[in-house]
Amino acid sequence: MDHETPEPSNRDEQQNEEARYAPGLDSDPVGQEEFSSEIADVANNEIEQTENSTFGNDADTGDQTTGWIALALAFLSLFVWPAILGPIAVVAGIVAWMRGSRALGIGSIVLGLISFLVSLFLLPLYA
Repeated sequence: MDHETPEPSNRDEQQNEEARYAPGLDSDPVGQEEFSSEIADVANNEIEQTENSTFGNDADTGDQTTGWIALALAFLSLFVWPAILGPIAVVAGIVAWMRGSRALGIGSIVLGLISFLVSLFLLPLYA
């Protein structure tokens, strides 16, 4: 007795084809592999960028130090030698801003400008 396996019907072949390829994507399995590898590369690049970030680096501390020095000069210029320390604080604030300490740099620029402009315009009225 010869038992033959039944030939798959068209319906079985169609179901196998649908199971093999994801809906909405190209019917080429190689294309699907390339697509998934591109997604994996993006995820790996994001992880590498996070690992290579400069958080806690020594360069960061130097940038913040420049910002704090600029802010101290700007605050000092409000009380002592505003015509001299004001512009110095503005320049130091620009340097701090360019090195990455944005908030401290902007704060020292604003305080230095206020100090210099007050000494330039208001102090001659009271002298």
